[in-house]
Amino acid sequence: METIFDHNITKEESEDICRGFSKREYLDFVDQETSYYDIACLYYHRKNNTMYRKYLDKLSLDMREACIRTLTHP
Repeated sequence: METIFDHNITKEESEDICRGFSKREYLDFVDQETSYYDIACLYYHRKNNTMYRKYLDKLSLDMREACIRTLTHP
């Protein structure tokens, strides 16, 4: 399964996005769609709009809307 850990996540990003869990701990509670959600968040915060859209487009409509709401309405 593809995760944020496959995208050169920094310690700070890990703390922000997955509360500092290790990859093993993270894999214990996420499915692929949740992982794509987190990857979209990662690229949003990195201001990489192309990659953000790529992972946002992998989400179901409900998850996509939730992601956009979370990121744009803090």
